[in-house]
Amino acid sequence: MTPTRGLMREGPGVEPVFHAFVHRVLFVQPIAGSNVTYIVDTGDGTGLVRPMLLADGGIVEGASPTEQHRLTLTARADSSLESSPNSPTAQKFEWRLESLHAAKDAGRPPTARVMYSFIEDEFFDEDPRGLFWENVVCIRSFFMSDDEARSVDPSVDPAALTPLTRYLGRLTMAGSTVRRYVGMHTTVLREMKTEEERAEALREFFGISIPQEDLEFIRGRGAELVQS
Repeated sequence: MTPTRGLMREGPGVEPVFHAFVHRVLFVQPIAGSNVTYIVDTGDGTGLVRPMLLADGGIVEGASPTEQHRLTLTARADSSLESSPNSPTAQKFEWRLESLHAAKDAGRPPTARVMYSFIEDEFFDEDPRGLFWENVVCIRSFFMSDDEARSVDPSVDPAALTPLTRYLGRLTMAGSTVRRYVGMHTTVLREMKTEEERAEALREFFGISIPQEDLEFIRGRGAELVQS
């Protein structure tokens, strides 16, 4: 059993608009020695209530006989991925789950609504995590001085450098430390222990001003500076 992530639909409309990958759908292969795959939905109101074969055009019953769910493999209208070289047809790689509801008038067709879309890539609990999950990161480039340029490249004539070819150094903040990089030389400019100190460093070194009252929004998060 492996999880993937779905794009939730924003709201009513003829052409659905999807948000980011915020909905979990499970891929299940229950038959030993077979790659026959079912999808299992773990929520979303009027979504799936029973396993569904991962197959284009498949239909399963919903919560009652008046409701069905249909799965289709389709292409995004705004996709630039071609199904083959110079093909006018976009590549079909996105699955869409539709909810079908019987009309009160027996003579009318059921109404259909796309609930969400998903792809076949596997996602894991660690995927949303990363450098920015537990760190505040900031980078700013600056032009090296003539002496700094010569320290990096003794043969250079700084006067001959143009705005497009001048050498750059970097200021970086990662977590609790601000560093200055010039070529292979690194200098630690500031070590911070509190969010107040980090806010001051952001203002001083990077020109970013954070109001004092906004510091509360990082409290309790993985990136918060906590004194040991």
